[in-house]
Amino acid sequence: MLVVLATFQFGITINNYLEMTGAVGSGAQQLSLSRTSATPWTTSNSAVTASLPNLTAQNITVTLKVNGTACSNDTGCSTSLAAAVGGTASVQATYPCNLTILGNNFAPSCLLTSVASGMIQ
Repeated sequence: MLVVLATFQFGITINNYLEMTGAVGSGAQQLSLSRTSATPWTTSNSAVTASLPNLTAQNITVTLKVNGTACSNDTGCSTSLAAAVGGTASVQATYPCNLTILGNNFAPSCLLTSVASGMIQ
C-alpha cells in the first residue's frame, strides 16, 4: 500500500514540475516580447500563474530578470527591457512540493524550481 501511495504522490509532484516548466516558458516568452509594453511585469506574472491552474497561486514565487538583473515592477522591467535589445529575459518560479505519504513527510523542505529564458526582441 505504501508503494502505491508513494507512486501516486510522486506522480503528482512530477506533474506539478512539468506544469511549472511550461508556465515558466510562457512567462519568459511574454517577457522577452514585452519590450514596448507598459506592463511587462504584470503580463509575464499573469502568463505564469494562468498556466498553473492546478497549483495554489499564493504559493508560487515568480522572479523576473532582464540581463541577469531582477525587476520587481512594471516600471523597472519596462526600463530594463527598453535598454536590453538582444539581451536575455528570464523567468524563474518556485513552488513547495508535497511528498507526504501516510502522514510522514519525506522531503519537508522540497521546492520545485524551473527557469526559462528568451532573447529580448
